[in-house]
Amino acid sequence: MKQRMQHICTSLIFCINLIILPSGIQAALFVNEMAIETNRQLVEEGHIELKKAVNVLLSYADELMIKGPYSVVYGKNNPAGGDPHDYCSMSPYWWPDPEKPDGLPYVRKDGQVNPERLKYDKTQSSEFHNAVEILTMAYLYSGESRYAQRAEYLIRIWFIEDSTRMNPNMNYAQFVPGRSEGRSFGIIESRVFLYVLDYASILFKNNELTHDTYKGLITWAEEFLDWLMTSPHGKKERKAKNNHGSWFDVQAMGFAILTQQDNIIRDIAGNLYRSRLKKHILPDGRQPEELKRTRSFFYSGFNLNAITRIYLLAMLQNSLSDRDNEKVLSEIQRALDYLYPYAIKPESWPYKQIGSFEDGRYMLAQTLLILDPFFPDMKYKKRAAQIPVSYTHLTLPTKRIV
Repeated sequence: MKQRMQHICTSLIFCINLIILPSGIQAALFVNEMAIETNRQLVEEGHIELKKAVNVLLSYADELMIKGPYSVVYGKNNPAGGDPHDYCSMSPYWWPDPEKPDGLPYVRKDGQVNPERLKYDKTQSSEFHNAVEILTMAYLYSGESRYAQRAEYLIRIWFIEDSTRMNPNMNYAQFVPGRSEGRSFGIIESRVFLYVLDYASILFKNNELTHDTYKGLITWAEEFLDWLMTSPHGKKERKAKNNHGSWFDVQAMGFAILTQQDNIIRDIAGNLYRSRLKKHILPDGRQPEELKRTRSFFYSGFNLNAITRIYLLAMLQNSLSDRDNEKVLSEIQRALDYLYPYAIKPESWPYKQIGSFEDGRYMLAQTLLILDPFFPDMKYKKRAAQIPVSYTHLTLPTKRIV
């Protein structure tokens, strides 16, 4: 159900746009309210498939009105030590060593998720993000403030209230028993917090989030961004040459936009081609670091999705020169052209992919939908609709929004 709701939300959000309000408040990083308004009008005009999707969305939002709240201090211990307010998660692909009596140190099985991971904060953070996303979208499509009020309550519990707030760090993310109390790789999990703050910005712009809550969130974002840029974990993650480095840039740039730190925005945008594209994508469109993985198709789509988000944030902040803009888009197109045929016919994929291709297909379709409003001549939306994932049958508006 959760995955289906993510697919439905993608179809309802439709695309990415950055809206700058006259007051200087950032309305949204990753949600296009103009596209949502277009969808709303189509629902009112009787668009059957969109109306069906919205009804599913509102039904699920009603269920979430009595679920939660969520907090890093609820129901878990931190085997690595640290403050109860510190986020703590276990690395997904590490398992007890069967040759050791106590199983320590754990050994890696790439692509195979250890269910022990469910005991820690990754589960709660995912549920928290999912709830805020669904409730915010339900508010935008229904206009009912009760959904927004519930979202604000959940946001305050996770980020603001003294007794339950998360400390702005990821020091203990993705610990590995017997090996590490926390690792730089865990920073990839904090991308959901950027998305939550994005939804909070929308609620604030619509007068559905108090000034006190929004101010507290911006303070948290400032402190977290400082940790990202200066901590040993953050510095190491930024240097990663695979999807981890890309998602670090998404977060750093997104939090920098929210907190209006232009120097960080310019730094990441200025290094996008040299530090990411040239190192991540080969001339034939393959992504070598992702192809080493046991879920190589998924990770190729996952990394490309992150790179696309960095590119659009940079473009919409006017942080790319015309020459860099062309070079970056060309590299993204090269990677898309390589992956796309395998999304249609996954049985021909020449690399290892344990499990389903569904998540990778979804990631690639989402990337195409992200790009489409900005480059309608490329027919990205049409290509996305041809990828067999569960939401792409929805007929979405074709209006270009820039």
